[in-house]
Amino acid sequence: MKPEFIIYGLWAMGALAAANFGYQVIKKRGLKGAMFGAPITRTVGELDLGKSGPMRTTLKLHRLESRAPGAPTVGIEVVNRSVLSYHMQPIRLTSEQAGALRELLSRAVADRQRRLAPDRQLPKRGNRPSGILKKPHLRLRD
Repeated sequence: MKPEFIIYGLWAMGALAAANFGYQVIKKRGLKGAMFGAPITRTVGELDLGKSGPMRTTLKLHRLESRAPGAPTVGIEVVNRSVLSYHMQPIRLTSEQAGALRELLSRAVADRQRRLAPDRQLPKRGNRPSGILKKPHLRLRD
């Protein structure tokens, strides 16, 4: 087999992959829809988790269009940004998984509140111990 055929084959496979990705972007109404595997119907809100060194982390919550029962209906977009980098990680959840996540988060908050006795409440703003972070910024969209 001639080496030209191998090179042409690799170019053809790359062109097919690019064409498929372009089709998914058009079908799912955008790049984020293609990454989530379903069109985004609504962005519910975003939560700024602050900076950790040079990286700033943001969580964005999206409502996904689901056409089949049991398909993912909630999308969580985890975005890490710094001066010269951007990383987006899509997480797809079904309604049942989103409910389970809500329950786990509620349980974690309830455990934290139970462990803080009335005499060991968090100090007022301004004189927090270094291990306690500020509340993250939450922005809801209508």
